[in-house]
Order: sequence, then structure tokens, then C-alpha cells
Amino acid sequence: MVKILTIVILFLMPLLSYADGMLRLITDKTQVELGTPVQATIIASNINTSISLIDISHLKNNFGLEIVESSNKLDDNNAIQELRINLYPRQPGSTQIESVQLGKYKSMPIDLVVNPAHVIGSNVTFESSYSAVSAWQRQQIRITSSVITTSKFARIELSDFNQEGIDTYKLKPTKKILSDGRYKITATWVLYPLFDGNQLFTPPSVNYWLSGKIQRKFFPPVKRLNIKKLPSYIPPLMPVGTLNVSSQLISSQHWHIALSSTDISPSTLSTLAIPLNNNTNIKFGNVESTTKLNDNFNNTVSIEIPLSYSRSGLYDLPELVYKTFNPHTGKIVTLRRKTDNAIFINDWLKVILSLLAAYLVYSVLSTSISYATNAINRYKNKKQILESLLHAQNPNELHSLLNKYAEIMRWGKNLSLNQWGEIWSRYENTSANDIIDELSLACYAKNRLHLEQNKLNKKVYDFITT
Repeated sequence: MVKILTIVILFLMPLLSYADGMLRLITDKTQVELGTPVQATIIASNINTSISLIDISHLKNNFGLEIVESSNKLDDNNAIQELRINLYPRQPGSTQIESVQLGKYKSMPIDLVVNPAHVIGSNVTFESSYSAVSAWQRQQIRITSSVITTSKFARIELSDFNQEGIDTYKLKPTKKILSDGRYKITATWVLYPLFDGNQLFTPPSVNYWLSGKIQRKFFPPVKRLNIKKLPSYIPPLMPVGTLNVSSQLISSQHWHIALSSTDISPSTLSTLAIPLNNNTNIKFGNVESTTKLNDNFNNTVSIEIPLSYSRSGLYDLPELVYKTFNPHTGKIVTLRRKTDNAIFINDWLKVILSLLAAYLVYSVLSTSISYATNAINRYKNKKQILESLLHAQNPNELHSLLNKYAEIMRWGKNLSLNQWGEIWSRYENTSANDIIDELSLACYAKNRLHLEQNKLNKKVYDFITT
């Protein structure tokens, strides 16, 4: 009886082996450099559930995860399913590859030591930081990653941040030389969470390039952020952040508007409307807009608006009014921009104004030329009279020359000597009494002064020219 039972048990052992399920996790190493993968294989033996259904998302908390391939095979009557994955540690030090579970079967965890990165004779340091641990919906969050290396020709490249419910952008990497001669290469993901709640941000790889290939894949740490729900009174398209608005009238028929921001989502900025309402006197043409995003993430939307008018006049363009949500104060901010008035002149009126302007210019030029000509002639005549004073033949001729001088200076005509002296004193602020008295005696006194004519001429000349 015992022999028969033993034979039955031996006969059923293969079937029992086939029926017993087992889940194992094995790795090619237990010590690895940061940026290099641990090649891990999940082996499901005699488990009816497909290994494609296994949940290994929790491994992303400590590792960057790449699925390599899955396979099925039959080995000694055992159904074997395998899933090969690459695990990139997110930070150096001691860590653990957590157990995985498929149905009721569970693997054992594996301890792992992660050493700092060393690439082609150079120590490579990886750093990463989040700009915030709490934010509003649609508020900007930046994940900045840097690699410090001695390799001059190294560069980094960000993988695409494909996570549901997050609007993502990448900034172009920058490089600077540190005081110790090493190079710091920095790149940034700019993220906008669209939904509220506690969200787990799982950044993809930062690829370290050298010698024409990816030498290391660094993964920033996973972080759970508190994304606050916007107040119910905030419209779905209201920008969250700081908005800059400029408005300029390039010409009476060309209106230029620029909307810019470094923290508002480009997709939100491009949807902002311009308040254009045609009226009976001013009409707006087809609006053309272009979007530019520079290396510093200064997003600018340039808007060009053609203008036309029904008649000449002074026109008020619409005031630009935008409302934004300030994430730092939790309040709505109203931004207003007033544009200079537009002056429009019809073509026929332009012709008339041009003719008037030409006539005005002509009149000014003619007057100026006439004034300049008279001034030149007056200067020449004045000079001629002064020269004639030195050659006068008698006192009466001197009086006549002084009258000509008065005419040139526009003081009057046929002035007596006393009148001439008074006018001289008024305009020149010097007394002419002495020279007038002497000249009057020479001209009209019964006992005329017997002065040499040349001396009298010189005396009058010196008085006027001094």
C-alpha cells in the first residue's frame, strides 16, 4: 500500500510543479553608477495572469523606468513569462528596488548601491530642483536640472515630459564656466498643471551627451505637489501670472499690440482676445498675430491690426483691458492700456494741406530772403555813408549824410540835428549833445566855428563808429 502511494505521488509531482505559481525579480547587478541602468527581469512562472497587466508604476518613485521587451516560453512544462526593464536610479546612495506583484504573487525586494557618475575620466554631478511644492492650476512650475562636468564638449538634452494633465515646454540648455574651471550645463522643463489635487510629478530623463552619443541618463526626483483649485469665479481662459501689454499706433492705419509674459502659459497667451468693435467711423481689418518664444521663455504675441476710417478726424482707439489671476496674492489684477488717438486725413484734404504748407514755406522763405537782402544792402549803404563822412566838403553835407544814416536805420527822414541827436540817444543809449552842438555851431551860427573840415569829419565819424 505504501509503495503504491509513493508511485502515485511521484507520478503527480510534475503536475504539482506546473500548478505552483511563482514571481521573481532578478537584476544583473546590485551596484551601479548614477545615470546607468540596472537591467532587471520580472519572471512569472505558472501564473495564468498575463505579465502585461503587472503594475510596476511604483518603481518610478526611485527609478527612471524603461520597458525593454516581454516574452513567453514553455520550459520543462512550466509556463514562463518574462518582462525585461531598465531601472535608472534617481539619486546616489543606498536604495531598494521594491517588490512587484502580479495577482496574488509577489517578488522579493532587492537592495542596491548607487555610486556617483564617472564618465570618460570625469566625475559628473547631477542636480535638480523644483521651483515650487504647491501651486495653483495653470500656475507655472519649473523643474531645473544641471550637470557639472569637466568635459568642455558635453551637452544635455531633455526628454519630452509626457504626463497627462500637464502642459509642458522645454527651455534651451545653457552652459557656463564655474570658478574651478568645470562646466555647468542647465536645462529646464516649464510645466502648467491643468487639474487640481495632489499630483505626482515624474520627470523623464535628462540625457548627457558626449563623444556623439548618450553617455548617461539622469532622472530628476519624483515629487508630489499640491495643486490648488482656482476659485470658481475665475474663467477657464483667464491667465495665471503676470501679463505685460504694450500698444502703439505705428501709423494712422496700423495698430500694433504686444502681449508678453515669462510665466503665463503660451497656449493661454495666444488665446487672449482683442476688444475690437467696429463703429460707423472706424473699422478694423483682418488681425494678424505671430507668437515668439525666446530662450528665456519670454513669450510674446505680436498683433497687427489694419485701420480704416469713413472720414477725416481724431479717433479714440478702444482701451485694452485684461484681467489676470495673481498666484502670489490670490487676487484678480486688472490691466488697462490706452493708445494714442488716431488722426486720419482724407487724400483730398492731404492735397489741400500740402499746398497750404508749401505756400507757408514759400512765404517764410521769401520773407527771410527779403529780410536778409535788406540787411545786406543796409550794411553796404551804412558802410558807404560812414566812408563818405570822412570826405564831406562842409558841415551841411555832414548833416545830409547823418540824415541818410537815419533813413538806413529807419529812424526817419529830413531830421534836424537836434532830432537826430535825440533819436540817437534813444536807440544807442549814449548822449549826442556835444557833437550835435558843435555841428550846429558850424552849420548855423552867425559867427561860425572855423574848424578844419577834416577834423570835424573825423570827429563825427569817430562818434558814430565808436
